[in-house]
Amino acid sequence: MKKLLTGLVVVMLLLTAGLFAYVSSLNGDDIAKMLTDELGAGFQVEMADASVSLMRRSAEMSDISIRHIPSGHLLFRVASFRLKGLSLSGLLR
Repeated sequence: MKKLLTGLVVVMLLLTAGLFAYVSSLNGDDIAKMLTDELGAGFQVEMADASVSLMRRSAEMSDISIRHIPSGHLLFRVASFRLKGLSLSGLLR
């Protein structure tokens, strides 16, 4: 039983470390691609830079623009955008 619990603790630590490594490695291109996929084929998202911090439960992005591809209209543009107080599930979404 002791070996099983030790194994479970080690697995949880490895999963947590992997999650921290994955989230902290996200950059502006990765997040822009995720947003483009969520919005659909008719939209284009561009982002200069982004950083996500699990410890501070925040995400910061800069120079974001969203365009409607068929019409070519710029729908949204912002110099910087910061989300604070995010839950772990919110950061993963």
